[in-house]
Amino acid sequence: MADEYADQMIIIFSTPTPQGVSLLYKDISSADRTDWMWDMKHLVDFVGISYMGTLKNGRPFSLVPIFFQAR
Repeated sequence: MADEYADQMIIIFSTPTPQGVSLLYKDISSADRTDWMWDMKHLVDFVGISYMGTLKNGRPFSLVPIFFQAR
């Protein structure tokens, strides 16, 4: 009996949000890696992640310099 294996890989693009993590996930054959990486890198330009929260929840994700934030 021949040994069997799965020549698969998983591509994940992720970003943190106040509620957890948002991600794009694709299970592919390793032979398709180059094509799917190109696709995924361009696909993220068309993805918008919406979330609700308070300013306090969003503070760790803010791009505003620390001297503009309330103490």
